[in-house]
Amino acid sequence: MKLLIFTFLLIFIARMGLAEESGQLTQKVETVTPKVNRWKVNFDSLYFDFMGRHNADGDIYGFDDVSYQTQTLSMTYMADPTLHFSVVGAYARNYAETYFLGTLYSDDTEGVTDTRLKATKMFFDKTDLYIADVAISLPTGSIAKKNPLNPALNYPYNMQLGSGTVDSELSLMYLTTRGRHQVGAFGMATLRMQRRNEYGYRRGNEYRSKVWYSYLMNRYIQPGLWVNYWHVQRLSGEDRTYGRNLFVEFYHSPRHFWDVTANVNGNYPLTSGLSLKGMLGLPLWQESKNIDNVQVYTQFFAQLGVEAQF
Repeated sequence: MKLLIFTFLLIFIARMGLAEESGQLTQKVETVTPKVNRWKVNFDSLYFDFMGRHNADGDIYGFDDVSYQTQTLSMTYMADPTLHFSVVGAYARNYAETYFLGTLYSDDTEGVTDTRLKATKMFFDKTDLYIADVAISLPTGSIAKKNPLNPALNYPYNMQLGSGTVDSELSLMYLTTRGRHQVGAFGMATLRMQRRNEYGYRRGNEYRSKVWYSYLMNRYIQPGLWVNYWHVQRLSGEDRTYGRNLFVEFYHSPRHFWDVTANVNGNYPLTSGLSLKGMLGLPLWQESKNIDNVQVYTQFFAQLGVEAQF
């Protein structure tokens, strides 16, 4: 009898101890708050390679080899999963080989570009995603890069690093996913908010639109195809260092660009908060319309970047 009572007592004490330990564990679990990443840093290196395909009508000028490179750094604060605030800065290099009256000239400029302050809002609806951006572009990029052949003159508009004005950007993106298939659409307007910059001109407003399809091959690779349209309105005023003449009329008139491009996107997570990303694009068809009928086509573009969240 004593043995039976002693056995029941041991069982009771053991059950009480386990219950107390279980309660402590539950309390510990309940008091642990998962870490939420509030900041995101992106660094991207982008390279565009172009080639002149058709000189301007009259064969007065044209382009041969042209390239554009940017190194972009952005810092984003994630107020919540659907509302982000970003500061985006970039360093760019423009290179252009220009035929002028039968002579080939090489021009090269580089430096800091305009800085963007951006707010992003995301909306989710089952398999659909909507992303709205509102941004202000500040004129931190130089518009006074000089032509070494005549230091009194600025380089033409295509060789400068900014607009020289405060600009606004509005964009909306839609993305839907069905299994491994993704379809998206994007539209953006860049609106100049000042009458003229310090050199007496204002770049035209710009409007872009894109639709695309991509296939999620696996968690790392995503090939796709997009159709892109870009419209640049006429430039207002003129750079007072060289005025307005036949050779810069191209920039004073509306321009239109179209392309169909095959691309491959890659993303490789290194840790829970760090990943590598890249993109390679090859235009399959492209066309442009402008007053001089000059044609410069994209040969290819490549992008490589890293993203960190903390």
